[in-house]
Amino acid sequence: MTGLLKQLYRGIDQRCILKGQLKKEGCRVLMTNAPSSRLTIDLDKDGSPLSRQSSRCDYLLVAESHDGSGWCWLVLLELKSGMMEADLVIKQLKASAIATENIIQKYENCRFRPVVAFGRVSKYERNIIKNATSKISFHGCKESIRMMKCGTLLKNVVEW
Repeated sequence: MTGLLKQLYRGIDQRCILKGQLKKEGCRVLMTNAPSSRLTIDLDKDGSPLSRQSSRCDYLLVAESHDGSGWCWLVLLELKSGMMEADLVIKQLKASAIATENIIQKYENCRFRPVVAFGRVSKYERNIIKNATSKISFHGCKESIRMMKCGTLLKNVVEW
């Protein structure tokens, strides 16, 4: 663990650091082939750096690249086991990105990725997520929300 990960690990309340699987309410995300040097923060737990009174996504994942190049990934992840409501997901990811900017200062070698894992989604809701106005901004970088089915690999939407 180096750089940003070490800094975050020291500053985060240990109660909200996830040690196990990424899963909530029947939706699970597989971490096969994810970098071993990573920190996953459960934003719903006591001690979370984001207010429990405000809208937020489920997890903040910070991972260092496999190749030792110094690159890292910042992944905001929302899990929805039932029918996904795009407007709610967008609101949660946008609020989390804004709040996370206060925790993680602009870091030159970081790639940002907002992700939603879902159980079911209508074509209408999928189109809202894919719309250009649904991009999530983090330190001036706008990224499209990546969608994945519950039970699939995170590496399919985050190119570690």
